[in-house]
Amino acid sequence: MAEHPVEMLSSHSMLLGQWNKTWPELFTEFGWSESQTNKGRKTGFAQIQRRSKRVTIGNDVWIGEGCYISRGVKIGDGAVIAARATVVKDVPPYAIVGGTPAQIIRYRFDREVINGLMDIKWWNYGPEIISEADWGNPISCIEHMKFKISSGAKIYSPDYVRVTPQGVVVDCSGSSLSENINDYKT
Repeated sequence: MAEHPVEMLSSHSMLLGQWNKTWPELFTEFGWSESQTNKGRKTGFAQIQRRSKRVTIGNDVWIGEGCYISRGVKIGDGAVIAARATVVKDVPPYAIVGGTPAQIIRYRFDREVINGLMDIKWWNYGPEIISEADWGNPISCIEHMKFKISSGAKIYSPDYVRVTPQGVVVDCSGSSLSENINDYKT
């Protein structure tokens, strides 16, 4: 999506780009000055820069089909975004949001459960952290996971693989992502 500063006189890119080179008559026939266009570009790009942050998506998040998420928005751990929602502001952990603009419909759990899940960060552990737990009872699950963590459960650090454009799976175990980053470029 193109970014145009909407706080300036016009959102037209003529006030931002190098239009004076494409249309020199802006200077000769319409009285524009180099300092005016430079100031406009500086102001416009500063406004765009403020909005150019990345979207941050937490762990264990479900995003429904066809959602729009504005730049710079943070989606909290465990959140659910309803299909076709327009998310224009941060979503708290374990909130269920929907609509245009997205509003909190409710929270998945009560505050006690949310705090417990945020404290343990169960997604940092392997799938065994939830083995033998009653998944339908979040409070029981939290206690179960706390016990496993206190008993020495380790942070999960999986090996990773990459798939080439030809569909070949390559084991990258023992090497860092930075050593293989060029392999991801097509």
